[in-house]
Amino acid sequence: MTETNEKWLYRDLTQKIIGAAMEVPRELGSGFLEYVYEEAQLLNYLKATKMRLGLLLNFGAKSLEVKRRIL
Repeated sequence: MTETNEKWLYRDLTQKIIGAAMEVPRELGSGFLEYVYEEAQLLNYLKATKMRLGLLLNFGAKSLEVKRRIL
């Protein structure tokens, strides 16, 4: 794959995800606990991709933590 092709790989999806991530602080402001942003980001990803199921995975805990969210 050429460098030019790599630049455009998943461009539309990438733009949707970045746009959704930018909505979080615009809608909620700043200063919330991290989980508030995680939930909002997941909901925006689900809306952007038109998927119904999302998973929040926490690899930083002693054991894997998984939260399922359905739109």
